Amino acid sequence: MLKTLGFLSTTYYYLARTDSSLLMLRVAKSMLPAVDKAEISFRIYNQFGVMYTRLQQFDSAAFYLEKAKILVKEIDDPVFKASFYNNLGSLLFARGKYQEAFTEHLKARSYSEEAGDFQSVAILDNNFGIICHNVDDYEGSISYFESAIKMNKELGNLFNLSMNYNNLGISYSNLDRFEEALEMYQQALLINIDQGFMKEQARAYLNIADLFLKVGDTSMAKSNLLKSLEICERYDIKYGIMLCSRKLGEIYFNSKDYEKASAYVNRAEELAVRDESIEELIGIYALKANLLTASNSLTDAITYKDKYITLNDSLTKIANKNLLLDLKTKYETEKKILENQTLKHENESKSRVIYWQYISAIAFVFVFLVMIVLIFNVHRGRKKLEDANHHLKDLNQRIVDQNKLLKETISTKNQILSILGHDLRSPYSSILGLFEMMLADYDSFNPEEKRKIFELIFTQVSDTYNTVDNVLNWALNQQGKINSHPQEEKLFDIVERIGKLFDNIALQKQINILNEVPKELTAFVDKDLISTVLRNLINNALKFSFKDGTIEIKAIEMDDKVKIQVIDNGRGMNASKLNSLMSDETLVSERGTDNEMGTGLGFHIVKDFVKLQQGSIIVESEEGKGSIFSIELPRFQ
Repeated sequence: MLKTLGFLSTTYYYLARTDSSLLMLRVAKSMLPAVDKAEISFRIYNQFGVMYTRLQQFDSAAFYLEKAKILVKEIDDPVFKASFYNNLGSLLFARGKYQEAFTEHLKARSYSEEAGDFQSVAILDNNFGIICHNVDDYEGSISYFESAIKMNKELGNLFNLSMNYNNLGISYSNLDRFEEALEMYQQALLINIDQGFMKEQARAYLNIADLFLKVGDTSMAKSNLLKSLEICERYDIKYGIMLCSRKLGEIYFNSKDYEKASAYVNRAEELAVRDESIEELIGIYALKANLLTASNSLTDAITYKDKYITLNDSLTKIANKNLLLDLKTKYETEKKILENQTLKHENESKSRVIYWQYISAIAFVFVFLVMIVLIFNVHRGRKKLEDANHHLKDLNQRIVDQNKLLKETISTKNQILSILGHDLRSPYSSILGLFEMMLADYDSFNPEEKRKIFELIFTQVSDTYNTVDNVLNWALNQQGKINSHPQEEKLFDIVERIGKLFDNIALQKQINILNEVPKELTAFVDKDLISTVLRNLINNALKFSFKDGTIEIKAIEMDDKVKIQVIDNGRGMNASKLNSLMSDETLVSERGTDNEMGTGLGFHIVKDFVKLQQGSIIVESEEGKGSIFSIELPRFQ
């Protein structure tokens, strides 16, 4: 009976009938006290974990998976272990803990190989590909998707094979390899049409539409979106209907067919509100505000713009709140540890006093000789007590110092969040204002005016992206989630790739960026960390350089080290500003030569990431004559 209920639950799950699946599981769970089989209990708890993960009720999912974890140790079977660790990895992935998810999926893959279950191995390789995709490692994701495709071809699992092709196409698309992406989507589409996999067929059409939108072929994009929408409507795939409707609304808006655009956007909004799809609602509200502006419904446009700003700000506030809660928890934990240490030492001191008082009471019945011994022991006891008191005073002072440090840390973090709250919202307001101005009277601007406005928008977006990236890196580093994984890398290639990110900004300021790093010179570095370091240093050099300036990136060998230098002939700094910059206690926030925004957080990240790679940084600067930022990093392991 329990097996039947479990089978029904799984069937309802794959049919996306979540309520029915949960009902079957609850009935099965109510019958567990009547049986004494670990395997059946494990299956039910494990399936509960899957269901609650899908429903994004993560605390409930973690609760049931913890119960499953206890049982899987008792069962000691690789098939059950593989299933458990795969589901645990899926929960961690849904929570955004990609590195931990990758680790749990690796365990699952090992157990699947041990059990000879290569269908599960293929599924896990697909999961690895998705994780790599979410951390922008598209080359890594391609490798895993290709491995999954090879296995599913051998196994003849066409459903999973079509899913692999779709995922591989997305990775190719993100690398701008459009022809290869289109080929993968078409492979998936052929399988789905032949086998009648309607949901995956709708997904393939949607991916093809996104690809054509990316290359600017609106007609083909609209054709494929309508095909995807028709399937989603026929099989009541709500999320697909919402996505297709929003994208069609954008296409009709851009072609100025506001009536059709409004119909599709309204439909997307209705579904997004029903499903509480916050991220989709943000995009929909922004699109609807622009649509209403174009239709001269300015009052409604303002209402939707306010909705967009409120919803967008709410996500930022949630992120900031979670960050502050993490800091508060850390502070309270460390404070409790110190308080416990103090209490322990106080109890030890009291025990010593009681002990010596007891000895003193007994000593009174002894003769004069015993009294001499007692006096000696009391003297020694007092000396220990004095030492204990000194130790307690030291501990108390440490507590005071630690509390002071924690308060300063929280104060610094609040200062950072306050700065970012202004520096993130301000450019978004400017961008929205520029777009609103363009949309209100687009045809009245000549091509040169339009180009200048888009240059302003590009600069604002680039600076804001850099600020967001720095905040995320800083937050992860504060939580100890960034580690260095150094290997031998060619510095010229890294500098060349980072330099290209700033081509447009350098062109706007008429600044020449020179990559003078020897092409074959290598260093033992973490590629991601050193890229972040160089990106921040080059960005700062551009920010504080004047028009017609030059930025040089050099590198030289120094025995077992490599020195990388970023040199500019810009504004420079006096001694006071340089000391503030090198301090770990303050943030130096300053506007650039073209009034570019800055938070001062970038150089903090530079110092932290250089230190993580066992390196050091030296800054030389003179006001009015530019700056030299020198980084020394290991050349060998």
